[in-house]
Amino acid sequence: MNNCIYFWSRYLRAMVLARRNPDPSVRRALIQDAFEWLDRYFDAEDIELARREHVPVRR
Repeated sequence: MNNCIYFWSRYLRAMVLARRNPDPSVRRALIQDAFEWLDRYFDAEDIELARREHVPVRR
């Protein structure tokens, strides 16, 4: 579950930085980075839920 918290905090941090940055190219890169962290969060959440429920993880 610690991975979920870490990935979620990285996602939020990247989105905050994107909102504060006036340069469109940097903003776009930060948003892409944020969504990569969000994807990692959902993967970690699926793994954690599967571990708790003893259900195989879909990949």
